[in-house]
Amino acid sequence: MISVRFRIFPDDVDEFLTETNSDNDYLLKAYGIPAEYALTQHQCLLIDLDAYMYQDAMVIDGEYMNNGLHLKIACLPDTHHDNSVIHFALPIPDDLILEPENCTADYLILTDETEYQALVTNSLTIELHEQEGLQ
Repeated sequence: MISVRFRIFPDDVDEFLTETNSDNDYLLKAYGIPAEYALTQHQCLLIDLDAYMYQDAMVIDGEYMNNGLHLKIACLPDTHHDNSVIHFALPIPDDLILEPENCTADYLILTDETEYQALVTNSLTIELHEQEGLQ
């Protein structure tokens, strides 16, 4: 009932922009990217969450290891919604190598809106783990 797709902007999005006849303004609005974030100078991980029967979702935790990101996403079900696509964007530090094919997600399904709202924050901390064999 939930699937996720990861892409790197600007590298992996050229095809997406061509398909939708869109531009950077669309990305800024759809993914909630602040206008002051220079998309032409810094990479961003775009996350598309296809959430059937969910009214809301948010990234609540993450770990980086082996050029990939493992996210924990909290979801709030709603039987009144059919299919939602929820967009997230995470800025990627310039010195970090991130491969979308190495990105994964686990989902925390919450049925209590108060519990869900208690997890809402304006920031996200990603744990960085050293790669095995590297010093």
